[in-house]
Amino acid sequence: MHTSYTGLGQSVVVIDTGQGAHYNSHNVIYDLDFADHDSDGRDPMIFSHGAMVGDVVSDNAPGAGIIHLKVVSDFARSARMEDIEAALDWVIDHAESFNVAAVNVSLGYGDVDHEVVTSITDEFETLREIRVVSVVAAGNGGLSNTNDGINILAANSNVIAVGASTKDDQAAAFSQKGRLLDVYAQGEDVGVDMPKFYRGEMEVDGTSFAAPQVAAAVAVAQEAALVNWGREMTPREFDHLMLATASTQIDGTALLHVDSMLAAIQASYDFLA
Repeated sequence: MHTSYTGLGQSVVVIDTGQGAHYNSHNVIYDLDFADHDSDGRDPMIFSHGAMVGDVVSDNAPGAGIIHLKVVSDFARSARMEDIEAALDWVIDHAESFNVAAVNVSLGYGDVDHEVVTSITDEFETLREIRVVSVVAAGNGGLSNTNDGINILAANSNVIAVGASTKDDQAAAFSQKGRLLDVYAQGEDVGVDMPKFYRGEMEVDGTSFAAPQVAAAVAVAQEAALVNWGREMTPREFDHLMLATASTQIDGTALLHVDSMLAAIQASYDFLA
């Protein structure tokens, strides 16, 4: 059933290290560099984090367009909040023209068990108001952090905080979690394309690669909603659908199940939103 919908007509924004210079980019429809402030939104790293995140989106929503907004300088290992904020402001200004279904942020730091106000809190609130779903990785500090909490950027009621599960539907040991976590998606042994001069795929781990599966699910579900209902869902409706159709719980937190979401949409599920 999942293959019946591909996210066609939708786009997903990846705020990360940029489009991979050494990766295939057939579904990339736009890129922009907020970190180095130049016209090249590509990541020069051979194994590009942003390219791998984008590849997970396209593997799960092959019909969706990918927009890479680069917020990490060439060969750097971290992003500045002001660049993330500028990228989110760009999405707010261009969401309608690119029909943006979701924004994926697989960046962040910290370990908190309460909501945190940051410089991008207003942007996440505005995105929700204009019907764009924001998805943020929960963080990979589960083995080292002392708190039972998530990445500061994910600790926001206007985003979907995503933890990593294993192939056998358990919480990945590295995944941050806690009461602010919204959903799990597979984040262990996730297949991604190798750079152009290699062959095949490699497997990667991290909440960075669980989050884009949820972002892709938004694009696929919105296409299905348009086909079956003649309209797209609100972020609140998507949240409700995602949680209501989860057939598995991990420590009380839902595990993403896209096929069940699509079945509910096709059955004209009665939303309580």
